[in-house]
Amino acid sequence: MFWNFIKIAWRHLTKNPVITFIQIFGLTAGLTVFLLLSLWVNNQISFDKFGGHENRVCRVEFYSPEYSGWTEHALALGPILQEQIPEVEKVVRLKFMNYQGKLIYAKEQNPDKLIEVTHNYAFWGDSTFFEVFPFEFIYGNPKTALLESHSIVLQESVSKKLFNDEYPIGKQVTDHNNNVLTVTGIIKDVNNFHIPFQTIKPISLLKQHYKNSNIEWDTWKGYFHPTYVLLKPNTDVSVVESKITSTVVEIMKRSLPQLDSNQMEYKLRPLKNIYFFGKTEKEFSYVLHGNIRLITGLTFVALLILLLAGINFINLNTTRTFFRTKETGIRKIAGSDRKHIFIQFTGEVAAICLFVLALSVALVYIALPYYNNLIGTQLFFRELLSSYNLITIAACLLLLIIFTGIVPSWLLSAYSPAAVLRNLALYTSKRGNFTRKALLVLQYSITIIVLSVTLLVVKQTHFMKNSDIGMNLSNVLRYEYPYLRQKEKMNTWIERLLECPSITHVSYSMTVPGINFEPGFVTYAFEGKTVETYGIYCYPELLDLLEIPVIEGRGFIPGNKADESTGDHTLRVILNEAAVKAYGLKNPVGTMGTVNNRRVEIIGVARDSHFSSLKLPIPPTIITNWPEGGYNVLIRFIPGNIKDVKAHMTKIAKEVFNVDWEPKEIYLEDLYNSQYESEEKLGEMFIWFSLLSVLIAALGMYGISANAIHRRVREIGLRKANGASVWDIMALIQTYFGKIVIWSGILAVPIAWFLALRWIRDYPYRTNISWWIFAGSLLLAILVAIATTSWKTWRAANGNPVDALRYE
Repeated sequence: MFWNFIKIAWRHLTKNPVITFIQIFGLTAGLTVFLLLSLWVNNQISFDKFGGHENRVCRVEFYSPEYSGWTEHALALGPILQEQIPEVEKVVRLKFMNYQGKLIYAKEQNPDKLIEVTHNYAFWGDSTFFEVFPFEFIYGNPKTALLESHSIVLQESVSKKLFNDEYPIGKQVTDHNNNVLTVTGIIKDVNNFHIPFQTIKPISLLKQHYKNSNIEWDTWKGYFHPTYVLLKPNTDVSVVESKITSTVVEIMKRSLPQLDSNQMEYKLRPLKNIYFFGKTEKEFSYVLHGNIRLITGLTFVALLILLLAGINFINLNTTRTFFRTKETGIRKIAGSDRKHIFIQFTGEVAAICLFVLALSVALVYIALPYYNNLIGTQLFFRELLSSYNLITIAACLLLLIIFTGIVPSWLLSAYSPAAVLRNLALYTSKRGNFTRKALLVLQYSITIIVLSVTLLVVKQTHFMKNSDIGMNLSNVLRYEYPYLRQKEKMNTWIERLLECPSITHVSYSMTVPGINFEPGFVTYAFEGKTVETYGIYCYPELLDLLEIPVIEGRGFIPGNKADESTGDHTLRVILNEAAVKAYGLKNPVGTMGTVNNRRVEIIGVARDSHFSSLKLPIPPTIITNWPEGGYNVLIRFIPGNIKDVKAHMTKIAKEVFNVDWEPKEIYLEDLYNSQYESEEKLGEMFIWFSLLSVLIAALGMYGISANAIHRRVREIGLRKANGASVWDIMALIQTYFGKIVIWSGILAVPIAWFLALRWIRDYPYRTNISWWIFAGSLLLAILVAIATTSWKTWRAANGNPVDALRYE
């Protein structure tokens, strides 16, 4: 009997291969997209997870009227938390610098052959780092890896680049500051931590650097250290927050008597809440954050596409099932009972679903490298076997089998032989027709919604990338200053660079449009009012280089010591328009203020410009002339002469620093536009989703129209015999399907408008939700429906009515 079931199922599937292909292709495509998106969602929700350990880890945050959610603290805070707060088990202080570092390894067998590896972030931490964050070690001891000041722990990928397959522990490398470091640990690559890092060094290594910068160790100077605590089990976080606030504020008042401690508060943010819900107003840009709304939106889209494919499968399978009513009646007359008929039909659907699952998993494996490249992340096939994904897949398949197999099979097997032999029973009933129409309406509604959202995402991305940002980034190169230990030669280097006729402007800056635009380290007061501001620390030439106009007062004068921020004289600053508005200044130029008991004078007002992307409002910003320069070098050059610029930079580096340097140019415009990478990738994904949804809907419409025309073949013959023309027949059938698409539009447009409004409202600068987005989506859906059904309709309308009337 089992083999008989298989033979019947195979004959049934091969009897109409086009419909079978449509069923399998649509469901496979939908499930594959769903699995790929599930992988990404699973990756996002796995951030900062350490097997339950993350429930005891918290980030320390400082709140006051001036500092709303400051996440970096003085070094002195760590020992106080460890020694005076009994609920704290471990404390770790970190230091992060967002510039490209390098490690150099000289092989013992061939010391003249140097292997150099660059990494994007410099990262230091206390020796307790791996006790608070228990990353998986391949080599080394996590408790002792950072005890020695000249040690370093590498991620596995960095270790392989440096040492290939050699045993790494004990090997020595040299960093970009010429520190000789001993490798004491190798950890597995970390791709799901909210602070990106590839290497970590002991924070004690920075003592000499701080001494050179006049920052005392373990004092309240220098608020640049994210601090995390590991709490003891079953600790009440609110109690610990109160203890930290009272203890630390009291100690700070003794060290800093001038400090106004009113409304100062320390809070603890659980590690598990940082990635999605932990962004504060005073958090720095290196911290990674997920977008819970994006995850929710893409999950919703993934479910819509899976639903689209499922509806397609349900419609076609239900139609084919009820075309087998005569087979069911004959089998019942021949002695088959309801159970066997139920098993036959349900088993066929289950077999197709399992085949589709196997095919989808294979496609995921093949597509994963391209998918990683599209979304800019690193997903692994093994993650598909996580409990989250397995439960999701099982639930989807079960629902599909229930609605496409169990329900139709149970209904069909319940009919009496006489009923099923007399006509198509349920298929021609009003209830059956209504169900099929409703599913088609839902199918095309989903397609219209996805199309509308796609058009809006593309329109918003285009709007942000092409809006006026208040400065000119064209023909500007950005380099990292390669020799931080030779700051005394910075001015010489600038002077020599300007000798090149292709270079028009050069400036150093701590802040670059697109990166490093951070909250200010200090709070300025003007006319008795304090405002949270962002800071730009740069050479005086920066505003001219970026073509940011000073609309009131004047800019900084190069070489004018009175304009520089160092020293005890009155600090001269430039405010942007947003800062002037925030402070409520009517005549800002010449206004005096204070910062840390130092007098401040406003000498100019710069036009508002978007140093960060248009995803954020322009914040109140204060620009200072920073003689230390910073490690970013910006160069404006004459278009078409980039080779001359690079050659000149290499030559000057050799003459000034006595090093061989091959500069790798980064165009500032590209760097700035990289902020919209997530929107561009989202737009690309939605374009693919749209194409897929249109294809699935078109194939589904083709299959349904083929079955509908097949069912109405005698009606078409009678109409033609009574004088109906080909166009009359085509208009009749096309109107039937056109009404379905129009009803889909009526249902979809309000939903699409609501979703579009919800998505775009988070952008402070946004495009209009134009009417043509929805009209175009509806029109495209109608054209697809017409194009899909036209061929079958035309063939049926041109058929010989005699053949149609002799049907059966």
